[in-house]
This record gives sequence, C-alpha cells and structure tokens, in this order.
Amino acid sequence: MMKALLEPKMLMTIALMGTIVYITYLTKRNATASDFFVGGRSFGWFTNGSAIGGDYLSAATFLGIAGLTFQLGYDGAYYAFCFSIGLTLLAIFVAGPLRRFGAFTVADFLAYRFHSRRARLVAVAVVLAISGFYAAPQLLGAAQILSMFFGTSYEFGIIFTCIVMVFYVGIGGMKGTTINQALELWIRLGAFAVMLIAAMYSGLHYDKILAAINSFSGPITGTSPYALDGNNVNFDGAAWTGTGFYFPTFWQTISMTIGLALGTIGLPHILLRFYTNPSAKAARKSALMAIGIASTFFLLAVYLGVVGRSIFISGTASEEVMRDLVLGGNNMVIPTTALALGGKWLLGLVIAGAFAAIFSNLSGLFITSSGALAHDLYASVMKKDITEKQRVVAGKVPSFY
Repeated sequence: MMKALLEPKMLMTIALMGTIVYITYLTKRNATASDFFVGGRSFGWFTNGSAIGGDYLSAATFLGIAGLTFQLGYDGAYYAFCFSIGLTLLAIFVAGPLRRFGAFTVADFLAYRFHSRRARLVAVAVVLAISGFYAAPQLLGAAQILSMFFGTSYEFGIIFTCIVMVFYVGIGGMKGTTINQALELWIRLGAFAVMLIAAMYSGLHYDKILAAINSFSGPITGTSPYALDGNNVNFDGAAWTGTGFYFPTFWQTISMTIGLALGTIGLPHILLRFYTNPSAKAARKSALMAIGIASTFFLLAVYLGVVGRSIFISGTASEEVMRDLVLGGNNMVIPTTALALGGKWLLGLVIAGAFAAIFSNLSGLFITSSGALAHDLYASVMKKDITEKQRVVAGKVPSFY
C-alpha cells in the first residue's frame, strides 16, 4: 500500500488534489451573487487570461491534439489551427463588447439585448445542452486515465470526478474556479515544457524525426503481440506527412475550419470568463493572452505528437510503451510518450497535467450550468425577489445536480 502511494503518478496526483482543496478553502467566502458567479469582477488580465487558457485547453486538447497528429499527421495538426482562429475571432469581436455589457451570464446578455424572456429561456437550454455534451468526453477521459494508470473502474472514475467538481465549484465559486484554472494551466504547460526538453535532449529534433517518418513504409517492429490480427501494424510515412489524407476535398476542409472556429466563439464557459474582468480593456488583454498561451500549447502538442510517432515506428521502445501506443488509443499518446522520454516521474507529471485539464474544463462547465439554472432560470424567471445570500445558495445547489 505504502509503495503504491509513493509512486510518482500517485504523489503528483495527490499534490494536485491538495492544491485544489487549499485554494478552494481560501476562496470559499462568496457574500454576493457577483462574487459567486463572476468572482466580483476582480481578476486582472494575466490571471483571467491564464484561466481562459485553462478553461479552453481541455483534456481534448491536452491529450487529443497530439493524438490526432500521431494518427493523421498534418491533417490532425490542422485542428489546432482552426481552434486558434476561433480564439482570435473571440478576442476581436466578442471579448470587449461582452464585458462592457456587465451581465452575469450569456443568457443575461441575450435577454436584455432582445428584451425577451423567451430569449433567456432558449439561451438557458442551449447553455445546458452545450455544457452537457462538452462535459461527457471530459468525464470519459478522467475515467479512462484512472482506469489505465490507477486500475479503478469506469464508474468510480465518473463518480470521483463529479465529487471533485461539486466541491470545487459549490464551495469556491468563480473565485476558486478562476485561481485553480490559472494554476492548472501552468501545470499543463510545465509538463509539455519538460517533455520538450527531454525530447530535444534525446536528439529528437523536428526536422530529423520528420524526415525519418516520411521515409518509413511498412510494418512497425514489436507491435504484433498487441495487434488484434496478430501482425505488425503497417504505416505509410509519405501519406502521414502529406495533406488531404483526412480532409480530401476543399469543401471538407472549409467545413471543418468554420465549424471549429465558430464553435469556439459559442462556448458558454469561455464567454462567461470575460465577465470576471474589471473592464472591457482587461477582457481584450485576457483574450490576447489566451491566444498566445493556446498557440504555444498547440505548437508543443503537435511536436509531441510527431515525437510519439517517431518513437513508435522506431520499434526500440520498451514493451510497455509499444503496448500502450497500440492498445491505449490516441488519447494515451502524451502519457506514453512521457513514459518513453522521462520514465515514471515525467509520466506522473503528465498524469497530473491531464487531471488538471479535465478539472479545469469541467469546473468552467459546472459553474456555467449553475449560473444558467440559478441566475437565469430561478432568480430571473421563477423567483425574482430573493436576497443576495439566497442567490449564492441558489448558485451552489445546481452543482450537485
């Protein structure tokens, strides 16, 4: 038992959980609805920019961008480009006007803009739908990580993550959520930075490994014991480094670009973050900082996806690494590459980073959903004449649901 607790992945995860508990405890005082829903509009551009990055760069980006690059090559890396377009449009057209309006939620903005109660109710339904669909893969990722690296069941992973979120959001409100999100962003970037240094130290320079991948064609040594058909996995490096493999036509590429870019602008948990700045100018600065953070993050994720592919086709990695790259799926490329580059300590840091990504994104979704139910539905439609204290309590209750 003690030996298991002293494993790097366990120590890193416990340290992360302890930090979350401590920050949540320090920020538990939420006297007004403004404190609970928008953190008293007291966060500067650096803290809020970090929190926006933490909220936006979910497990899907922390694990998924590298996984897509590992699987699809340049076509997978194209996803990161589309996400960056969305953040840029958000900074130019949305951040400042949204903050100048001075509301608590997206539904507030629409209700006042169109002078319509129906618009508010439609906005609540849309916010809850987006949050639900967005939260599902985050919970799945948490359950998968806990199952693969800690041996827990799928059900335990879902329940454990939800309990953490109820504590996280229900007690800390937007203040605790913001500070935790900002901290968790830098944990993820730190994990990627260490992986970058380890890869460069190992001689895995981008031009060198890209040339090796491009020239590779045929079966990958050491994969047959884990493949379903019992044969070595085949790989065509020239197709992987080319374009048009996953998006073969112009219109498919345009469709994906528009969908991902405009989809970013409509994410309610990202829009809500701009209400926490003290001014429209600070909101724009926060958005610009988030663009810089996300661009750096995507660049590192694409590079590490290429590193993972290079390690995989070399056939010289450990049996554990080859097994996980064959059986673990694309979401396990980053953890497995970390294990290959830096052993169990780097793997522990990456696992903590993955949990940070999941907790950061889910907390934004939870508090956005709480605001939709408590502020937009209960306090604005069902029971308008309530005190500030009752508004805060109303905000805490939906997080349990």
